[in-house]
Amino acid sequence: AMLDVSADSGWLETSLKVMHLVKMIVQGCWMKDDPLLQLPHVEPYHLPLFYKLPSKEASFPDIVQGYSGKLDLLRHNLSSEFKEAQIQQINKALLHVPLLNVSHAVTGTPLLASGYVPQKTPAGG
Repeated sequence: AMLDVSADSGWLETSLKVMHLVKMIVQGCWMKDDPLLQLPHVEPYHLPLFYKLPSKEASFPDIVQGYSGKLDLLRHNLSSEFKEAQIQQINKALLHVPLLNVSHAVTGTPLLASGYVPQKTPAGG
């Protein structure tokens, strides 16, 4: 209802803040929190354990893809703080995280005439 009222009134900033509020309520965390905190049993002091991947970038999609289907790697990095059953639950949750690949295209004669090629947007970025 708050979103409907603010959008109908043309209050963009208020509408965006209401959407952020709804997102925080549904996900049970603040906007500034690391998405990994939504995994079962994970607390803020556990986060460095997840960032032990060899890749230079450590975004949420990179971490999900880095551990997806690699239970041994997950077990190796998390076994110091988590029990086996907890690691299994974390693994199961990581396998169910949706990652989206988004592409876009802009149509228009000037862009097409100049040789514009649509770019892929990194998943979850």
